[in-house]
Amino acid sequence: MIQEMPLAPANQPSFPLVPRPAASRQLANPSRSFICLLQAVLGVARYELMRVLTPARISLWLLLALFPVMLIGLVRMQLDSFPDQPSEEFNFLGFSIVLFALIAQVVLVLGLLLWASPAINAELEAQTWIYAAVRPWGRVSLILGKYLVAVLWTGSAAVLAAALSVPLTRIAESTAVLWTLLRLIALGSPAYGALYLAIGTLSQKRPMVISLVYTLIVEVVLSLVPAAINQFSVSFRLRSLMAHWQGIDKLLEQRVQDTAFIFDAGSTGTHIGMLMLYTVSLLSVAIWRASSGEYSLQSEA
Repeated sequence: MIQEMPLAPANQPSFPLVPRPAASRQLANPSRSFICLLQAVLGVARYELMRVLTPARISLWLLLALFPVMLIGLVRMQLDSFPDQPSEEFNFLGFSIVLFALIAQVVLVLGLLLWASPAINAELEAQTWIYAAVRPWGRVSLILGKYLVAVLWTGSAAVLAAALSVPLTRIAESTAVLWTLLRLIALGSPAYGALYLAIGTLSQKRPMVISLVYTLIVEVVLSLVPAAINQFSVSFRLRSLMAHWQGIDKLLEQRVQDTAFIFDAGSTGTHIGMLMLYTVSLLSVAIWRASSGEYSLQSEA
C-alpha cells in the first residue's frame, strides 16, 4: 500500500533550503564590501610603492624635484649679477609666476604623464590585466591604487621642489608663496592625475602621446584663450587661485589691460569646487571604463 506524501504548507518551499555561503553573505554586506575594496586598494598601492623604491625611479623622482630648483638658482644668480637690482614688487611678481609654471605645472604634468596615463597599458603589456579582471574589485582596486601612488609620487616631488626653490628666490613673502604652492599642489596633483588616468583608460594605444597632445592643446593653448572654454582646463583654475592667494591679481590688473586669459575674478571657493568636481568626475569615468570596458591583450592586438 502506497502512503500519500504530505504536501508542504503554502508558506514553505517544497525543496530543502541550502544556506548561503559565508563569502556570499559577506559580499552582500555593503560595509564588508567597502572594507574589501579598501584592503584591495591599499594592497595595490603597497605593491606599486615597492616598485617605486628602486634606484632608477628614485633618481627620476629626484631629477623631477631638482629641475625647478636648478632653474630658480640660475635665475637668481643672473639677477644678482645685474648692477641695477629689480624692485621687490617685480621680484615677487616674477618669481610667483615662474614658481607656478615650473612646480604647479611642469612638475605635476610630467610626473603624472609618466605614472597615471599608462596605468592600464602597463598591465596589458605585462599580461597581468587578466588577473585583475577576474578578481572581486580587481579592476577598481587596480585603478585606485595606481592613481593613489601616482598622485603621491608626483605630489611629493613637487613639495620638495617648492621647499627648496622658494628660499632661493629671497623674496620677502617667501612663507606665503610656499603655502600657496603647497595648496596648489594638493589641488592640482589629484586633478591632473584623474585627467591622465581617464585618458589612459579610454585609449588603449599610446596613452602618453594622447595625454601629451591634450595637454599642449587644452592646458597650454586653450587655457590662455579669453573665452569660456579656458575655464574647462585645470591650468586656468590653478592660475586663478594663485593670483587670488598671492594677491598678484591687482598687480596684473595695473600692468595688463585684459586679464581674462590669465585668471578669473571669481571666488576661490568656486575654483576649488570646480577642481574637486573635475577630479571626481574624471576619476569616475576612469573607473567606469576600466570596470565595464574590454581591452585586448598585446598578443591579440
